[in-house]
Amino acid sequence: MRTRVPFGITKMDATIPEGIDLVWNGCAINSGPLHVQLDDQAHGEGDNRGELDYETNFARARFNLRIDLSGVAKLLARAAYCEPMEPIRAVLHSEGVVTEDHNFGLSGPMEFQPHALVGPEGISATVLPGR
Repeated sequence: MRTRVPFGITKMDATIPEGIDLVWNGCAINSGPLHVQLDDQAHGEGDNRGELDYETNFARARFNLRIDLSGVAKLLARAAYCEPMEPIRAVLHSEGVVTEDHNFGLSGPMEFQPHALVGPEGISATVLPGR
């Protein structure tokens, strides 16, 4: 039996209907619904791939994500004219214990590509383990 099993990630499609609360230019706002999908433009080695390590009972994966900000764009459009907003692109470095059904929880730190909405400070986020 192989103790390490590599896998490819072919689909991710999630919606956060309640959005997230954030502070932008000193004002607290809600993002509105967020749509998160696998970023199909990521084609590098290690992109959208992972490994189940049965020897240590631990899994690791790298998800390239595309986060749709259309809720924020609509909010900003009410305040002033703005161009359509590009999605935020991020990489989730997920890891966790392998479960009996050969799965693992989606959690870990995220790295974000620069985006015009947030400026030089950037974004910091971590996906916390679910229940």
